[in-house]
Amino acid sequence: MGLSGWIKRHRWDLAIVDENWHFSFIESPYKDRWFADPFILSVSDKEIVLLVEEFTYSIGRGRIARLAIDRNLLFISEMQIVLDLNTHLSFPSIVREGGRVFIIPENSASGNSTIYEYDDSSRKADPISVICDYPLTDATLHSEGDSAFLFSTFIPDPNGKTLTIFKKDGTGKYQPVQSVMFDDYVARNAGALLETAGGLIRPAQICDGGFGYGLGLEFQRVTYKDGQFSFEALERRFPPKGYDGMHTYNTFGEIAVVDCRRFLRPLLRNTLHAIKGLFAK
Repeated sequence: MGLSGWIKRHRWDLAIVDENWHFSFIESPYKDRWFADPFILSVSDKEIVLLVEEFTYSIGRGRIARLAIDRNLLFISEMQIVLDLNTHLSFPSIVREGGRVFIIPENSASGNSTIYEYDDSSRKADPISVICDYPLTDATLHSEGDSAFLFSTFIPDPNGKTLTIFKKDGTGKYQPVQSVMFDDYVARNAGALLETAGGLIRPAQICDGGFGYGLGLEFQRVTYKDGQFSFEALERRFPPKGYDGMHTYNTFGEIAVVDCRRFLRPLLRNTLHAIKGLFAK
């Protein structure tokens, strides 16, 4: 690791968040790794089970892990890697269909997007098919009637202002059908689309123009009319004191989870960040 990497080393912490945005952080016994991009697999009286990105410093790339959280102690009681490739994995977007669980992890380094079926009894994720030939970044699935859509940004502009909407064709592949340009850097998804009493809501990441991502969350109302999607900004949320980033929000039942980022050397990192910003102007 070079000096820049040492300065920018950070970790993500997971938290349960209530409707008033009070954060209850989940204690982790692991010092050599962190967990981010939480998606809720199941909830019981005793535990909350998550699929997450796991990042071990010595490995240097993301893997998909299953975490069991003791609901009373808010402590990670079990961790198991369920998907490990030679390319970075994150954002294990969960799709439930007919009692089966599928995941669409972010794997833009592979150049495409693959859907996997996840079996919790065996703790394994098996590839089903490549569903998009674009290097998608944090894709989420949504259905309208008989049509299926993917919302995503993609390389080389994952943190920009343009959200691309892909539609499933007759071969099972998703093809781009609409581009949505935002006024701000809020194109990247921050979790699954939320079905609420007030309509469909998209959590989006607030990015900072290419120098960073996941500074906070913007919640947008999604409207579908005449074959086109539109988005209306509703509110923004930012991490609590001591953290400088928050980039995934998901719910299941009455439980909502987020991830919050903190730099291990914040003063040095912020100085380096400011210097890079000056040279970029």
